[in-house]
Amino acid sequence: MEKKQKVIVSSVSDCREKNGIVTFMEILARNASRFEVSGLDLAFANYVDLQLSRAEVATTVPALEARPTAPVAPSLPFRTRLKRKVKEAIRQRPFPAFALFLGTLGMRGLMTAIKARRYDEPGCVHFYQDFLTASFGCFLHHKTARRVIILHSGDDALSQLFAHFPGMKGTRYERRVRQWFDWTLQRQHAIVALSEKYASDLRGHYPKHEVRCIYNTSPFAGTRSVGGDSGRPQDRIKLVAVGTLQYRKGFDMLIKAVASMPLAERNKLEVTIVGGGPSHGELDALIDQYGLNGRITLAGESHNVAAFLQPSDVYILTSRDEGLPISLIEACSFGLPIISTPVGSIPELFDDASCRFAHPSEDSIADALMALCTGKLDLENLSRQSKRIFDSKLSLENFLGSYINLLSGKPIVKS
Repeated sequence: MEKKQKVIVSSVSDCREKNGIVTFMEILARNASRFEVSGLDLAFANYVDLQLSRAEVATTVPALEARPTAPVAPSLPFRTRLKRKVKEAIRQRPFPAFALFLGTLGMRGLMTAIKARRYDEPGCVHFYQDFLTASFGCFLHHKTARRVIILHSGDDALSQLFAHFPGMKGTRYERRVRQWFDWTLQRQHAIVALSEKYASDLRGHYPKHEVRCIYNTSPFAGTRSVGGDSGRPQDRIKLVAVGTLQYRKGFDMLIKAVASMPLAERNKLEVTIVGGGPSHGELDALIDQYGLNGRITLAGESHNVAAFLQPSDVYILTSRDEGLPISLIEACSFGLPIISTPVGSIPELFDDASCRFAHPSEDSIADALMALCTGKLDLENLSRQSKRIFDSKLSLENFLGSYINLLSGKPIVKS
């Protein structure tokens, strides 16, 4: 019997927060049998081990669970609040921010690379989800291993890092981290980007490397029908947004945009934001400040996002920066009409005929919501376009086929 090739998927993620990287790895884990049939044996080595039990749920949507009520933000202990304030102050200053980065994410990368050695063997494939683990892997992993890295980002793989450690921006520490990043990519055999534009830029910087654009997919095989007739106002419109509660996601702009609308149109909206994160308290305060407690609900983190997507009328994404968010793809798998900011690789997939674009500003988002509430958006057509894009470009079959070819070392087949 022919020996299967070991593929080791690793990340600095603690796999507890339901974010895009964790969902990505869960999709791989859930479909491990498909890789096995193709001669690939998947193994996972993350900073905190991936809980495969959660990844083994069915890909079709089960009977709809009752929607949870909005959680009340817990009152944090004094020591926790003090610790967060100290960390926030550290992140704002150049050297302390760099030292904190090394002591947290840097150490995570080292520990993850060490954990990956459990599965390391001659001729295996290391599939890195971050450059930190990949950099340590250059020293710690087998020299005959094939190294593949995916950049879960838009046009700058390090933009989120420097947003989290702003003290490093524009300093010698940023330059050093970018040199470290470049050194790591130079030593990979293949690079995956989530947009053709970023892939093209990477090919220019690393002409000897294999660089591929592979779009993400959805873990759901969702079906729904769009209620209401297009071209007329609707009595109640259910919007859903999904993502970590942080500045980059632009939920503050969504709340302010709803607040700026005339009362008659605003009262047609029922907005649910699914996700947890550091900005929960700030967003909750904004909702209370504008008197939108009956209009906008912070539903908290959920491991059953399908329960929010399936009954909704429209999906809205208000991010200031993105790569290709899996939450958007999940919405497409349900055929939800899309309102989105034109960030990351989203404009590669959608145009003005298949999506209502809104620039990342309160006024532009409010304009899109007004068009929705006054019946100026053809929801039935946007729904059809959304499902068409998913089926043709974002399907599970396309995703699995692309990664099986990549990790098997098969060449790109150009049509």
